[in-house]
Amino acid sequence: MPHPFKLSRIARRKGLSGLGWVLAAVSFVLVAAPLLDILYTVIRKGLSALSFTLFTHVTNGISGGLLNAITGTLALVFGALVFAAPVGILAGIYLSEFGRGRFGRSVRFLDDVLAGVPSIVLGYFSYVTLVIGMGWQFSVLAGSLTLAIMVVPYIARFTEISFLQVPNSLREAGYALGFRELTVITRIALPLALPGIMTGVLFA
Repeated sequence: MPHPFKLSRIARRKGLSGLGWVLAAVSFVLVAAPLLDILYTVIRKGLSALSFTLFTHVTNGISGGLLNAITGTLALVFGALVFAAPVGILAGIYLSEFGRGRFGRSVRFLDDVLAGVPSIVLGYFSYVTLVIGMGWQFSVLAGSLTLAIMVVPYIARFTEISFLQVPNSLREAGYALGFRELTVITRIALPLALPGIMTGVLFA
């Protein structure tokens, strides 16, 4: 028969465990209830506004549709990827295949620094230099370049990681067959790293 002191310790642990579960449940309810209330209010009041015309008409003051917002977003994203994807992919390939020297470490350091810059800083920098300084106004080009600067480090890092995951034995097999370094990169490493690169582009 267990000692009474041991039984009291077990009972105390079970009591504290039960109290912990109760506190966790109360905390979850306190956090989830406002979120569910907001979600319910948005659905209840916004469901009636959903229609086909919402996506086919432009905004007119505080009414109208979302066509201009949708097309503007697509234009900015497409323009940013046009600038950022080639630069980021090439930078990632360089860092993975040739970036073991001092210059490669410097590029990798600058890539990390750029990834950590807040978006508001890049936005203000682009506003001062592109919108005001170069007179581009609030154009798609200015917005696309700003977004491209923001996403280049992510594409470069995903590309570098994807290339580093390609086994070196495959590269050595390509060299053994007489392939040049550029052929090994484009014909062997790139197809294997392409899913990771596309993940980085989509994430960016």
